[in-house]
Amino acid sequence: MEHSVIIKSAQNDTVLEFSKHVGHHYVVCIRGSSFHATTRVYDSEPAGLENFFRDLAANRSGWFGSKEWGSVEGEVSITASSDTTGHATLSIHLISGPYCFDWDLSTALLVRLEQLDDVASQMKTFV
Repeated sequence: MEHSVIIKSAQNDTVLEFSKHVGHHYVVCIRGSSFHATTRVYDSEPAGLENFFRDLAANRSGWFGSKEWGSVEGEVSITASSDTTGHATLSIHLISGPYCFDWDLSTALLVRLEQLDDVASQMKTFV
């Protein structure tokens, strides 16, 4: 059975999904009402992704500044910031490759800080 991690925006229909983890590769998909992008990610140390979400969950009352994570080859990067209303903004950047003719997509998800506990638990199983 394939395990995936799905993070839904608390503001709109945007969804970030991590799936198909095999060896050092997995798939990241981001979709919303007017876009859909999927890229294959190489990550020799996927525990870094788990640690990123575990750190966000551990700071459920919020944090100052931003926290960042990115895949080894830059296919996906996430910057997280929190506000005073119990939400975090996950700014996501996906690219399909390293060349100027490859596509890239940037968007953001607004998530409730309490969602991050569940995301961190799912990520532990995923990686």
